Amino acid sequence: MDGVEGSFGDAQVALVGGLLLFVGLGLIPLGRLLGERLFPAPRVLFVRWGFTHIIAVTLMWLVSSVLAVNMIGSDSVMRSLSAGVLAFAITGAAVYAVARKTEPAPSSSLGLSDASNSRDMTLGLGLYLLFLPAIFGAGLVSPWLVERLGGVAEGQEVLLGIGSLEGDELVFAVMIAAIVMPFFEELLFRGFVQPLLVQNFRETGGVVLTAAFFAYIHPGWVPFLPIFCLSLVLGALYLRTRSLRAVVLVHGLHNALVLSLFLSSEEWRELSGASGLLGG
Repeated sequence: MDGVEGSFGDAQVALVGGLLLFVGLGLIPLGRLLGERLFPAPRVLFVRWGFTHIIAVTLMWLVSSVLAVNMIGSDSVMRSLSAGVLAFAITGAAVYAVARKTEPAPSSSLGLSDASNSRDMTLGLGLYLLFLPAIFGAGLVSPWLVERLGGVAEGQEVLLGIGSLEGDELVFAVMIAAIVMPFFEELLFRGFVQPLLVQNFRETGGVVLTAAFFAYIHPGWVPFLPIFCLSLVLGALYLRTRSLRAVVLVHGLHNALVLSLFLSSEEWRELSGASGLLGG
Protein backbone atom coordinates (compact mmCIF):
# COMPACT_ATOMS: atom_id res chain seq x y z
CA MET A 1 0.00 0.00 0.00
CA ASP A 2 1.29 3.50 -0.89
CA GLY A 3 2.75 5.42 2.02
CA VAL A 4 3.51 2.36 4.13
CA GLU A 5 7.19 1.74 4.78
CA GLY A 6 6.73 -1.70 6.32
CA SER A 7 4.14 -4.35 7.05
CA PHE A 8 3.04 -6.86 9.67
CA GLY A 9 6.07 -8.93 10.69
CA ASP A 10 8.48 -6.88 8.58
CA ALA A 11 12.09 -6.78 9.84
CA GLN A 12 12.39 -3.00 9.46
CA VAL A 13 9.18 -2.46 11.42
CA ALA A 14 10.47 -4.86 14.07
CA LEU A 15 13.71 -2.87 14.31
CA VAL A 16 11.77 0.31 14.99
CA GLY A 17 9.73 -1.54 17.59
CA GLY A 18 12.87 -2.89 19.23
CA LEU A 19 14.34 0.60 19.47
CA LEU A 20 11.17 1.89 21.10
CA LEU A 21 11.33 -0.96 23.60
CA PHE A 22 14.96 -0.20 24.36
CA VAL A 23 14.14 3.47 24.98
CA GLY A 24 11.31 2.33 27.28
CA LEU A 25 13.79 0.36 29.40
CA GLY A 26 15.88 3.50 29.76
CA LEU A 27 12.85 5.42 31.04
CA ILE A 28 12.16 3.02 33.93
CA PRO A 29 14.18 5.12 36.44
CA LEU A 30 12.19 8.21 35.42
CA GLY A 31 8.93 6.31 35.88
CA ARG A 32 10.05 5.12 39.32
CA LEU A 33 10.99 8.69 40.28
CA LEU A 34 7.58 9.96 39.18
CA GLY A 35 5.87 7.29 41.26
CA GLU A 36 7.96 8.06 44.33
CA ARG A 37 7.28 11.80 44.08
CA LEU A 38 3.50 11.27 44.06
CA PHE A 39 3.41 8.18 46.31
CA PRO A 40 6.58 7.92 48.45
CA ALA A 41 6.02 4.23 49.25
CA PRO A 42 4.17 1.32 47.62
CA ARG A 43 0.70 0.76 49.07
CA VAL A 44 0.93 -2.97 49.72
CA LEU A 45 -2.20 -4.38 51.37
CA PHE A 46 -2.16 -7.65 53.28
CA VAL A 47 -5.20 -9.53 51.95
CA ARG A 48 -6.85 -12.42 53.72
CA TRP A 49 -7.90 -14.41 50.68
CA GLY A 50 -5.53 -17.13 49.50
CA PHE A 51 -4.53 -19.24 46.51
CA THR A 52 -7.51 -21.55 47.03
CA HIS A 53 -9.73 -18.52 46.41
CA ILE A 54 -7.72 -17.63 43.28
CA ILE A 55 -8.16 -21.18 41.97
CA ALA A 56 -11.88 -21.14 42.76
CA VAL A 57 -12.38 -17.82 40.97
CA THR A 58 -10.35 -19.06 37.98
CA LEU A 59 -12.56 -22.13 37.75
CA MET A 60 -15.60 -19.89 38.01
CA TRP A 61 -14.29 -17.85 35.08
CA LEU A 62 -13.67 -20.96 32.97
CA VAL A 63 -17.10 -22.44 33.73
CA SER A 64 -18.92 -19.14 33.22
CA SER A 65 -17.08 -18.64 29.90
CA VAL A 66 -18.36 -21.99 28.64
CA LEU A 67 -21.88 -21.32 29.90
CA ALA A 68 -21.92 -17.82 28.40
CA VAL A 69 -20.85 -19.12 24.99
CA ASN A 70 -23.52 -21.84 25.15
CA MET A 71 -26.18 -19.30 26.13
CA ILE A 72 -25.23 -16.45 23.79
CA GLY A 73 -23.15 -18.14 21.11
CA SER A 74 -19.86 -17.19 19.49
CA ASP A 75 -20.75 -17.21 15.80
CA SER A 76 -20.38 -13.43 15.48
CA VAL A 77 -18.21 -10.68 16.93
CA MET A 78 -21.08 -9.21 18.94
CA ARG A 79 -22.06 -12.57 20.41
CA SER A 80 -18.46 -13.31 21.38
CA LEU A 81 -18.05 -9.92 23.04
CA SER A 82 -21.36 -10.27 24.89
CA ALA A 83 -20.41 -13.74 26.10
CA GLY A 84 -17.09 -12.41 27.35
CA VAL A 85 -18.79 -9.60 29.26
CA LEU A 86 -21.22 -12.04 30.90
CA ALA A 87 -18.41 -14.39 31.94
CA PHE A 88 -16.33 -11.60 33.45
CA ALA A 89 -19.39 -10.10 35.19
CA ILE A 90 -20.07 -13.43 36.88
CA THR A 91 -16.41 -13.74 37.81
CA GLY A 92 -16.36 -10.18 39.15
CA ALA A 93 -19.33 -11.00 41.38
CA ALA A 94 -17.42 -14.04 42.66
CA VAL A 95 -14.37 -11.88 43.40
CA TYR A 96 -16.46 -9.43 45.42
CA ALA A 97 -18.12 -12.32 47.28
CA VAL A 98 -14.69 -13.60 48.32
CA ALA A 99 -13.66 -10.12 49.46
CA ARG A 100 -16.84 -9.75 51.51
CA LYS A 101 -16.22 -13.09 53.18
CA THR A 102 -12.55 -12.52 54.00
CA GLU A 103 -12.09 -8.77 54.42
CA PRO A 104 -13.54 -6.26 56.91
CA ALA A 105 -13.55 -3.60 54.17
CA PRO A 106 -14.16 -5.54 50.94
CA SER A 107 -14.45 -2.56 48.58
CA SER A 108 -11.26 -0.93 49.84
CA SER A 109 -9.37 -4.24 49.69
CA LEU A 110 -10.16 -4.43 45.96
CA GLY A 111 -9.05 -0.86 45.28
CA LEU A 112 -12.61 0.48 45.15
CA SER A 113 -12.07 3.20 47.73
CA ASP A 114 -14.41 6.19 47.69
CA ALA A 115 -11.56 8.52 48.64
CA SER A 116 -10.98 11.23 46.05
CA ASN A 117 -7.33 11.63 45.15
CA SER A 118 -6.18 13.21 41.92
CA ARG A 119 -2.62 11.94 42.40
CA ASP A 120 -3.53 8.40 41.33
CA MET A 121 -4.97 9.67 38.05
CA THR A 122 -1.99 11.95 37.49
CA LEU A 123 0.46 9.10 38.04
CA GLY A 124 -1.59 6.81 35.79
CA LEU A 125 -1.60 9.23 32.88
CA GLY A 126 2.06 10.10 33.45
CA LEU A 127 3.26 6.50 33.43
CA TYR A 128 1.09 5.64 30.44
CA LEU A 129 2.36 8.52 28.32
CA LEU A 130 5.93 7.79 29.38
CA PHE A 131 5.81 4.14 28.34
CA LEU A 132 3.29 4.31 25.48
CA PRO A 133 6.04 4.27 22.80
CA ALA A 134 7.50 1.10 24.36
CA ILE A 135 4.07 -0.59 24.44
CA PHE A 136 3.53 0.20 20.77
CA GLY A 137 7.09 -0.87 20.04
CA ALA A 138 6.33 -4.24 21.60
CA GLY A 139 3.34 -4.55 19.29
CA LEU A 140 5.57 -3.90 16.26
CA VAL A 141 8.34 -6.31 17.22
CA SER A 142 6.08 -9.13 18.45
CA PRO A 143 4.98 -10.55 15.02
CA TRP A 144 8.58 -10.68 13.81
CA LEU A 145 9.68 -12.37 17.02
CA VAL A 146 6.91 -14.98 16.84
CA GLU A 147 7.88 -15.82 13.25
CA ARG A 148 11.57 -16.11 14.18
CA LEU A 149 10.61 -18.60 16.87
CA GLY A 150 8.76 -20.74 14.35
CA GLY A 151 5.23 -19.53 15.03
CA VAL A 152 2.63 -17.96 12.77
CA ALA A 153 2.09 -14.22 13.20
CA GLU A 154 -1.66 -13.72 13.14
CA GLY A 155 -3.55 -10.54 13.98
CA GLN A 156 -5.51 -10.11 17.20
CA GLU A 157 -8.88 -11.71 16.57
CA VAL A 158 -10.97 -9.36 18.70
CA LEU A 159 -9.45 -6.26 17.10
CA LEU A 160 -9.94 -7.61 13.59
CA GLY A 161 -13.52 -8.52 14.51
CA ILE A 162 -14.35 -5.06 15.85
CA GLY A 163 -12.81 -3.57 12.71
CA SER A 164 -15.41 -5.39 10.61
CA LEU A 165 -18.38 -3.84 12.44
CA GLU A 166 -20.39 -0.76 11.51
CA GLY A 167 -23.00 1.54 12.98
CA ASP A 168 -24.56 0.77 16.36
CA GLU A 169 -22.73 -2.55 16.62
CA LEU A 170 -19.39 -0.77 16.31
CA VAL A 171 -20.34 1.78 18.98
CA PHE A 172 -21.45 -1.00 21.33
CA ALA A 173 -18.25 -2.98 20.73
CA VAL A 174 -16.05 0.06 21.38
CA MET A 175 -17.89 0.73 24.67
CA ILE A 176 -17.31 -2.87 25.74
CA ALA A 177 -13.61 -2.72 24.84
CA ALA A 178 -12.91 0.72 26.33
CA ILE A 179 -15.16 0.76 29.41
CA VAL A 180 -16.76 -2.53 30.43
CA MET A 181 -13.97 -5.06 29.96
CA PRO A 182 -11.20 -2.88 31.46
CA PHE A 183 -13.20 -2.63 34.68
CA PHE A 184 -13.85 -6.36 35.06
CA GLU A 185 -10.34 -7.37 33.99
CA GLU A 186 -8.67 -4.93 36.36
CA LEU A 187 -10.94 -5.96 39.22
CA LEU A 188 -9.84 -9.56 38.69
CA PHE A 189 -6.15 -9.13 37.95
CA ARG A 190 -4.97 -5.96 39.67
CA GLY A 191 -7.55 -5.83 42.45
CA PHE A 192 -7.72 -9.54 43.30
CA VAL A 193 -4.76 -11.52 41.94
CA GLN A 194 -1.86 -9.07 42.20
CA PRO A 195 -2.06 -8.29 45.96
CA LEU A 196 -1.77 -11.98 46.85
CA LEU A 197 1.12 -12.53 44.44
CA VAL A 198 2.91 -9.46 45.79
CA GLN A 199 2.56 -10.84 49.33
CA ASN A 200 4.11 -14.15 48.30
CA PHE A 201 6.63 -13.16 45.60
CA ARG A 202 7.54 -9.60 46.63
CA GLU A 203 6.64 -6.48 44.70
CA THR A 204 8.49 -7.06 41.43
CA GLY A 205 7.67 -10.76 41.30
CA GLY A 206 3.99 -10.15 42.01
CA VAL A 207 3.65 -7.48 39.32
CA VAL A 208 5.54 -9.56 36.71
CA LEU A 209 3.60 -12.76 37.42
CA THR A 210 0.27 -10.93 37.26
CA ALA A 211 1.30 -9.31 33.98
CA ALA A 212 2.29 -12.67 32.51
CA PHE A 213 -0.97 -14.29 33.61
CA PHE A 214 -2.98 -11.40 32.18
CA ALA A 215 -1.16 -11.53 28.83
CA TYR A 216 -1.48 -15.32 28.65
CA ILE A 217 -5.29 -15.34 28.77
CA HIS A 218 -5.42 -13.36 25.52
CA PRO A 219 -5.49 -15.81 22.58
CA GLY A 220 -2.40 -16.11 20.40
CA TRP A 221 1.29 -15.45 20.95
CA VAL A 222 1.50 -12.19 18.99
CA PRO A 223 -0.55 -10.26 21.61
CA PHE A 224 1.51 -11.59 24.52
CA LEU A 225 4.43 -9.13 24.47
CA PRO A 226 2.54 -5.83 24.02
CA ILE A 227 -0.16 -6.81 26.53
CA PHE A 228 2.54 -7.95 28.96
CA CYS A 229 4.23 -4.54 28.68
CA LEU A 230 0.92 -2.71 29.19
CA SER A 231 0.17 -4.93 32.16
CA LEU A 232 3.54 -4.13 33.76
CA VAL A 233 2.61 -0.43 33.67
CA LEU A 234 -0.82 -1.17 35.13
CA GLY A 235 0.68 -3.38 37.82
CA ALA A 236 3.26 -0.76 38.84
CA LEU A 237 0.53 1.87 38.94
CA TYR A 238 -1.70 -0.25 41.18
CA LEU A 239 1.22 -1.12 43.44
CA ARG A 240 1.82 2.58 44.10
CA THR A 241 -1.77 3.81 44.29
CA ARG A 242 -3.96 0.79 45.12
CA SER A 243 -6.56 2.60 43.05
CA LEU A 244 -8.67 0.48 40.75
CA ARG A 245 -10.10 3.55 39.06
CA ALA A 246 -6.60 4.65 38.01
CA VAL A 247 -5.72 1.35 36.31
CA VAL A 248 -9.19 1.11 34.72
CA LEU A 249 -8.75 4.62 33.34
CA VAL A 250 -5.36 3.80 31.79
CA HIS A 251 -6.54 0.43 30.48
CA GLY A 252 -9.66 1.96 28.92
CA LEU A 253 -7.72 4.89 27.48
CA HIS A 254 -5.24 2.53 25.88
CA ASN A 255 -7.95 0.37 24.31
CA ALA A 256 -9.76 3.48 23.02
CA LEU A 257 -6.54 4.80 21.48
CA VAL A 258 -5.72 1.50 19.78
CA LEU A 259 -9.24 1.20 18.39
CA SER A 260 -9.22 4.81 17.16
CA LEU A 261 -5.96 4.29 15.30
CA PHE A 262 -7.02 0.96 13.88
CA LEU A 263 -10.45 2.14 12.72
CA SER A 264 -9.37 5.50 11.31
CA SER A 265 -6.14 4.65 9.51
CA GLU A 266 -5.71 2.09 6.75
CA GLU A 267 -1.97 2.66 6.96
CA TRP A 268 -1.99 1.76 10.65
CA ARG A 269 -3.91 -1.44 9.91
CA GLU A 270 -1.29 -2.39 7.35
CA LEU A 271 1.58 -1.54 9.68
CA SER A 272 0.28 -3.07 12.88
CA GLY A 273 -1.64 -6.03 11.49
CA ALA A 274 -3.78 -5.87 14.64
CA SER A 275 -0.70 -7.07 16.46
CA GLY A 276 -2.13 -7.55 19.88
CA LEU A 277 -2.09 -4.00 21.22
CA LEU A 278 -5.65 -4.22 22.55
CA GLY A 279 -5.38 -5.03 26.23
CA GLY A 280 -8.72 -6.68 26.76
